[in-house]
Amino acid sequence: MAYGEIKTALNRLNNQDSRLKDINEQLDVLIYAGFIRNTPVQQLKAVPRYLKAIAYRLEKPGNDGQKIMEISRYATRFWKDVEKKAHKELLLPELDPFRWALEEFRVSLFAQHLKTAYPISAKRLDKAWDERG
Repeated sequence: MAYGEIKTALNRLNNQDSRLKDINEQLDVLIYAGFIRNTPVQQLKAVPRYLKAIAYRLEKPGNDGQKIMEISRYATRFWKDVEKKAHKELLLPELDPFRWALEEFRVSLFAQHLKTAYPISAKRLDKAWDERG
C-alpha cells in the first residue's frame, strides 16, 4: 500500500478511531515537501517498510490505544524538543538518530513481522533519550 492508498484508507476511518490522528501525525513528519532532500539515504530506504507498517495497522482492526499512548510519550517529547531548539538554531530532525528510533519503535509495536533495523524497545528509547543530551 503506497502513501496515496494509506491516505485514502485513513479517510474511511471513523473520526473516533485512535489510529487516525496518530497515523496522520506520523505521515506528516515522514512524507512532506522536501523529505527526500532532508532524509539520509539509509532512512529513505526504510520509508517503504514504515509505510508497510502503517498499512498493516489499517488492515487489521484492533485496539491500538495503549500502543499509541506508549509511542506518543516519546514522539511528543522529541518533537517538542525539536520545536524548542529550532527557535535557536537551524535544525534538521531527520539527522537525529532518535527521530528514526521512533519509526523503528512504531514498527516493533504495530507490525513486528516487518522486523526492525535494530533492536528497539521503550527501555532503549529511554536510554537513547538520556544519551542524546
